[in-house]
Amino acid sequence: CSKIEMLVDKGKYLVFSRQGEMLAIAIDALSDVWRYFIEGGAEYESTFSIHFEHYENGNHTNAYIAIK
Repeated sequence: CSKIEMLVDKGKYLVFSRQGEMLAIAIDALSDVWRYFIEGGAEYESTFSIHFEHYENGNHTNAYIAIK
């Protein structure tokens, strides 16, 4: 088992979570992100600076989007 250390800029992030089959959850989480920001009426505004995903296991992911 290898470990990776990652430093993330301090700030506010909106998190989109998905559970299910791998690959589908990655696509679905990112689809949720774009749908949220593109469809209008979003409560938060993306900074378009930082986006990363955290895969907790083979069937759960969180997509973090930097917000203003």
